[in-house]
Amino acid sequence: FAYGITIIQIKQDNMKKTRFTFTNACKALFIALAACALPLGFSSCGDDDGNGGGDPPGKGEVDNEVGDFDTPAYDEYAAKYEVTNEEGNGFRSIEFTESGNFIIVAKKGTISFTEPEEAEAADVRQTAPATRVSGWNLSHSAGEMRVGDIIYSVLSGPYTVKGENTYFLDGIGTVRVIHEGKTIYSIEITPINDTAPRVLRSTLYEAKYLYSPKTVSLCRTWDLVHFRYYFIQDHRYVVDLEAPTYGELYYKIDQWQAEEDPEYEPDGTLESYEANAPHRILFSKFGTYVIFYNSGRMNLSSWSWADYARGIIAYSRDNLFDGEGKDGNVTVWFRGNKTYVNEAHGYNNGLSSFEEGKEYTLQEVK
Repeated sequence: FAYGITIIQIKQDNMKKTRFTFTNACKALFIALAACALPLGFSSCGDDDGNGGGDPPGKGEVDNEVGDFDTPAYDEYAAKYEVTNEEGNGFRSIEFTESGNFIIVAKKGTISFTEPEEAEAADVRQTAPATRVSGWNLSHSAGEMRVGDIIYSVLSGPYTVKGENTYFLDGIGTVRVIHEGKTIYSIEITPINDTAPRVLRSTLYEAKYLYSPKTVSLCRTWDLVHFRYYFIQDHRYVVDLEAPTYGELYYKIDQWQAEEDPEYEPDGTLESYEANAPHRILFSKFGTYVIFYNSGRMNLSSWSWADYARGIIAYSRDNLFDGEGKDGNVTVWFRGNKTYVNEAHGYNNGLSSFEEGKEYTLQEVK
């Protein structure tokens, strides 16, 4: 689940002692949307932050609690539209989330808010502020998977409702949704300081998950408010660290490793870790999953219920859900007004065992 958390590599020296070292080969998990090892639904010990989160449900245990959350403020406006016209000016989809965020995904290149011939003549393209543009080239597309597609930019920010089927997208302009019949819609986008709308033909994307209790609890925008990292070998805690931010947790791990291994060189400073740390996460009932970073970057991917009864979520960076290295599972549970997430992996061959886990506390953004 946590971007940048390293994996402990176990080395046996002459079968007499175990040396623990960190390896940089596995620095991207759920928050970076790429798992380096197969995550399992292990139970963990202890409370995340003393706020009553408790342990995650045991492996194979059904958990029916859904927490105590209000209905998201923009729940009735949540929708996702897939752009269908070929000249769609770089647009693939436009989504309005339950928590009041918009997400615009590009087909390729940058997104233009002017007609193609106008953009070519003026040689300018109006885009959202740089802090909302993902600079990452993802290897595949979001939403409906089309192998070989490339996403160069994703725009996101808050939206407000201006009237019936009319929304204002911060940094973008006004959007009006016109129902043409059945699942066919026209979307008029009028950029800020412009009077000529850009019209996109689209279809309404069917929600993967509607109003099951856990889906309603999960699908909103969350702040990441507490982090925990632990490693257990042969039922003994080797390390168990907690922090209120990702950067601070990573710094603690670095310092612990330096104490354990004189040859270890820390990757950076607390300030550098915090600068690129994840701080917010978004889930929508359309299977959208977004991580926001302190640097202003964002990363977009997909999620689905792998086991609804047991609270197991599958995530996939490349949206294929094929069990390869860009996929993984986490266990999520709801207690009070917080959500807790656990991602763990390990093995037990009867003679020795280890478990490495990451736990996160999420609090809704109001």
